[in-house]
Amino acid sequence: MISDCAIVNNTCAGIKLWDQATPAIMRSEITGNGTGVEMWEQRGGRFTRINRATLQNCLIAGNRKDGILGGRPTIQNCTVAENVGYGINSILLKANSSIVYFNHQDGQNLKIESTASALTYSDIQGGWPGEGNIDADPLFVASGHWANPANRTAAPNPGDPGAKWIPGDYHLKSKGWTWDMAQGIWTSHDVTSPCIDAGDPSLSFDGEPKCGEGSPLWDRSGPNVRINIGAYGGTAEASLAPRPSF
Repeated sequence: MISDCAIVNNTCAGIKLWDQATPAIMRSEITGNGTGVEMWEQRGGRFTRINRATLQNCLIAGNRKDGILGGRPTIQNCTVAENVGYGINSILLKANSSIVYFNHQDGQNLKIESTASALTYSDIQGGWPGEGNIDADPLFVASGHWANPANRTAAPNPGDPGAKWIPGDYHLKSKGWTWDMAQGIWTSHDVTSPCIDAGDPSLSFDGEPKCGEGSPLWDRSGPNVRINIGAYGGTAEASLAPRPSF
C-alpha cells in the first residue's frame, strides 16, 4: 500500500514495479518524474511476470514520459493529465470514473495497446467505447507548466534536467462550488465541468460534500446526486454541480 504520498521530481520513474507486484496506490500525487508509474514485464522461458497495480484517487501529471507505462493497471477516480508522453501506455487497462486528457500533445493523446481494455464512466480524450464514457474538456481550474529555475530566460523544456514541473489545479470548475486548494475555501466559476456527477452511479459518493437544504453550500448547489469523474471524485474536495437557477 502506498497512500497519501507526493512522489515528485524524480529523474527516472516515480514508482517502478517488478516481479509480479500488486500494490494499491491511494490518494497520491505522482508528478514531474521521468515516468509516473512504470511496470516492467519480466519474461523468462514460458512465464511472464506481470505487474498489476491498483490506483485510486491519484493524480498522475506532468511526467516527462508516460503517465503509466506497462503492466495491467486498474484505476478508479484518477486524473492522468499533461504528461509529455502517453497518458497510459499499457495493455488490458481497467479504468472507471477517471480522466485521461491533455497528454502527448505532439501526437495521439492516449495509447491503450489492447482493445480488450475496459473503460467505463471516464473522460477520455479522443474517445473510447464503454458505458458512460465521454470525450470533453474536463475544465480543470488551472493547467500545470514547466519552469527552469536555473535559467529563467530560457524557454521551459521538460527535456532539460534542470526543469521542474509546476503542478496545476486539477479540481473541476463549477458554477456551483469548486474547492480552491490554494486558499482553502469554496469558490465558483463561470463554467461547469462535464465530469461533475458523471462517474459510475454504482460507486459510493458518501465522501463528497453533503449539500442538502441547510448546508452552507446550498445557495449555489443542490443535493449531490452522483460521484464525480477524476481524482477528487468521492472525496471532500469534489466539486458540486450548480442548482438549476445558476
